Amino acid sequence: MLAIAPLAPATAQPYSAFTYRQFRPWLVDERHPRAQSLIAVGARHDDEPVGLVVAGVEEGGEEATLCSVFVKERHRRAGVGTALLAALEATCREQGIRRLVTRFHEVGDTMPLRRLLANAGWGAPSLISRYYRFALQPLHDAHWLARWRTPSRYRLVPWAEVPQAVWAEAERALAHETDNPEYFEPSRKAQPIAGPCSYALFEADVLVGWSLVDREIPGTLYYRALFIRPPFRNRGLGVALAAATARGALNSGASHGVLQVLEENLEMRKMLERLVMPLQPRITAYFETKRDL
Repeated sequence: MLAIAPLAPATAQPYSAFTYRQFRPWLVDERHPRAQSLIAVGARHDDEPVGLVVAGVEEGGEEATLCSVFVKERHRRAGVGTALLAALEATCREQGIRRLVTRFHEVGDTMPLRRLLANAGWGAPSLISRYYRFALQPLHDAHWLARWRTPSRYRLVPWAEVPQAVWAEAERALAHETDNPEYFEPSRKAQPIAGPCSYALFEADVLVGWSLVDREIPGTLYYRALFIRPPFRNRGLGVALAAATARGALNSGASHGVLQVLEENLEMRKMLERLVMPLQPRITAYFETKRDL
């Protein structure tokens, strides 16, 4: 007989292998800082754990992110996944959560996940961005890298040398300068920023734009953001900043770079065609879908 029930850290250990490694400490350790923001529901067939769904409650408490859903292979196509999602929705409603959201990469066969979400009433996934992974070595032969230099009236300042007050002012302005302010925030995830590859661009004392590169994975640089403020666009400054960032990357010792480009960022997509596609990157699509409760 199939039984579906919410899990607590004391009962979650038999299910921990059913989710990603990064979520397991939240699942089984009630003292973990993120444990209280986690919702987990397990499926058991007789005495055997057979499935798990995990969601994390976002700040504000009105939205939760579906982190993972898993059913043992021999129990699939029997309604276990649908039952897990229904139980998750019920738990979310009890906690006052009004929306579920999930995001996933187009890696491997995603059709089972798409079917499961569609059967549970989720909206059709929409493409929000693509990831481009490329080797850095070919940049040594890129003509644009040697050609594009920062114009003399502008100056590059390493990320760590910019006063926090300047970053704070820039973040306040982002709400009026882009539809995705969180994506470009300089202070978000500051710890892994690769200093030699991340710059602020100034005209006199005015912050014009910035590039942010993370190094969370050994050997790989993640190009988190390249942003030029609206009044300074169409002057070639984006390419100049990209070139400075690329030169820093070549001196970093990393072998690969990963660039995420929002589907709606038309200017960055144009730059990508010129600068990144010649590097023959491996491209991975990234989707989002939601379920209003």
